[in-house]
Amino acid sequence: MKQIEEITRKVFLLLEGAWNTLGYRLVDFKIEFGLDDEGNLVVADVIDNDSWRLRTADWKEISKQTFRDNHPLKDVQENYVHVATMVDQFIVPKQALIFWRGSDKDELPKFDLPTSIATEDVIISMHKEPLKGVTKLEELHAKYPQGAVIIPIIGMSNGAGPTLSARTSWPVNSFCNSFKSCPEDVWSNLRMPSEVLNLTFIEEKNLPLIALNALATSNPIAYMARQFVIEKFDEQ
Repeated sequence: MKQIEEITRKVFLLLEGAWNTLGYRLVDFKIEFGLDDEGNLVVADVIDNDSWRLRTADWKEISKQTFRDNHPLKDVQENYVHVATMVDQFIVPKQALIFWRGSDKDELPKFDLPTSIATEDVIISMHKEPLKGVTKLEELHAKYPQGAVIIPIIGMSNGAGPTLSARTSWPVNSFCNSFKSCPEDVWSNLRMPSEVLNLTFIEEKNLPLIALNALATSNPIAYMARQFVIEKFDEQ
């Protein structure tokens, strides 16, 4: 039962996130489970407009509930065609979490992200090689046109976070990895000039959450992973 509950929650949140990106509200759904040849519990059901209650942003029903409520069959058919057309627009965007280190001495932390979100490990000092760094940033813009989050992992003076923030519309969230040993290092992460939107944090465990929060509005898998944890708080 615990497995069924977890899978149900994650499947619903994945679909909810996908519909959110298109401006619709998934209210509820039903699914059936089965066992594969190896005894693994799996979703064994079609999930379509007969399986859920789906509404527009202003709460207009467009799923099977309209049939149950005796709406004209012409309207029901139009809703089904519309929903099928919208489902064709579901995508998992090509996005990334980019760790930017000044040197290989800046330790890359352990992290856990959905496999659909790529990771990049860039080692370029923006103090010593600014032109190389900006060139690399442009390459990453071309590689991930659907977005990314940059996390500079910098000790001592943070040149990467502010410089990258001034050159990209992607979120840049600097991690001051020397804060515990040299708290004064954090100041180079905090006092930013105008139009430089560098944010700073000092908790390593928040690294993957930064990416999920930033990407969740356009990535249903990121939305599912983050919302699943958030809703667990309500059970405590």
